[in-house]
Amino acid sequence: MFREHRAGVAIKILVAEHDAAWRHVICQSLTRQGFEVCTATDGASAWNILEDRNAPKLVVIDWMTPVVRGDEICRRIRARMDLYYTYVILLTARSYRVDVLAALSSGADDCMTKPFNSEELAARVGTGRRTVELEERLSKISGQWRTLLDNAPFGVVAVDKQGRIMRASKVFSGLLGYSDVRHLLRADIATVLHISDGQATGLMEQIRLQDPFDNVEVTCRVRGGMYRLRLWGRPLHDNIESAYEVVLMP
Repeated sequence: MFREHRAGVAIKILVAEHDAAWRHVICQSLTRQGFEVCTATDGASAWNILEDRNAPKLVVIDWMTPVVRGDEICRRIRARMDLYYTYVILLTARSYRVDVLAALSSGADDCMTKPFNSEELAARVGTGRRTVELEERLSKISGQWRTLLDNAPFGVVAVDKQGRIMRASKVFSGLLGYSDVRHLLRADIATVLHISDGQATGLMEQIRLQDPFDNVEVTCRVRGGMYRLRLWGRPLHDNIESAYEVVLMP
C-alpha cells in the first residue's frame, strides 16, 4: 500500500491580430459584449502582456502573428506553472482538419476559422468566459483552503485521479524542500516524493481506486538526504478539481 466576474465589472480579454481590419471587427464585437479589450499586433507584444501579473485570462490570437506565432504563444502559456487558467482561442485561415488538430495540440482551447461572424465569436468567447469564471471560483476555494491549512503542523496535498498535484499547502512544499508551492502544481505526487518504485505504484493504486489509507511510512529523498515520513490518504468525493487528498507528517 502504500479578476472574479461580477455585474458591472468588465472581464479583460487580449486580442492579438496583425490584420488591422480583423482586429477592428473583433475588438468592436467584444466591446459590445462588455469586455475590456487590450490589443497586440504581434506575438512578442502579446507575450509581454501575458507575462504581466494582471494579464487577461481570455485570449484571442491569430495563428500567424508576426515575431512569435500564435501556436507558439499557446505552448508557452501551457508550459508555465500558473495559478490561474488562461483560455485561448486561436484564429486561422486554414480550414483543414489537420490544421485544427494542430492548433488544439499546441494548447489552444478552441480554434476559429476565418471568416467568421460576430455571433459565432460571441458564442465561442462566451464558452471561454464561463470556463475562466469557473476556474476563478475554484481558485478562490483553493485560496481559502491554503489559508486554512498553511498554519497546520502537517503537509496537505490534493491530487487528481492521475496523481497530479492540484493544490499543496506551504508546509507540504516546505517539507519537500520547495520554496514556492507553484513549483509543485501539475507535478506527479510520487515523483515529487521521490519514493521507491514499489511505494510509488502502491500510492498511485490507492489514488486510482479511491481507497483510503492510514499512517503508511515511506522513505523520501528530500534535499539530498533520505527521510522517513508518514502519509494518510482519503478520497475527495464530489470535488470538481481534485479526487484525492494526502496528508504528510514528518
